[in-house]
Amino acid sequence: RGSAVGRGPYWGRPPLAHGFLSAHGGGGCMSGGHAVPRGNPPYTASKHGKKLFVGGVPQSVDAGGMKAYFLKFGDISDCVVMKDAAGRNRGFGFVQFTRKEGAVRCLQAYGTHVLDGRQVEVKPTDRDEQKQTKAASESPPPRSRSR
Repeated sequence: RGSAVGRGPYWGRPPLAHGFLSAHGGGGCMSGGHAVPRGNPPYTASKHGKKLFVGGVPQSVDAGGMKAYFLKFGDISDCVVMKDAAGRNRGFGFVQFTRKEGAVRCLQAYGTHVLDGRQVEVKPTDRDEQKQTKAASESPPPRSRSR
């Protein structure tokens, strides 16, 4: 039978070395970057608003750099890179276009956004629209005044 030393969890297979995925072209965080799907945009334009989430923002990019990139899709009313208590970039942010068409153009370019050499993921953020819709559809029930 032999010794189990130097073998992986399955008999006959060697243990995986650290960095196996990066050495063999695999994906995931071990490859040094985050996998971002490419291809057709998964978001339909009709149901999303003007505000977009931007994930995977490099530490070297600030709100000005992010705004400069996204201006090619349309005018921007707000752009922010989230920071921690120490003022360090948390790796994500938000961009809000003045018109929905800018956000739609940006979403149509899904999988192609690169900031400072790193691909970032852009997704719709419907928070404000969801709150407005929810508030309009769910008004509080009338209070009873009986005692």
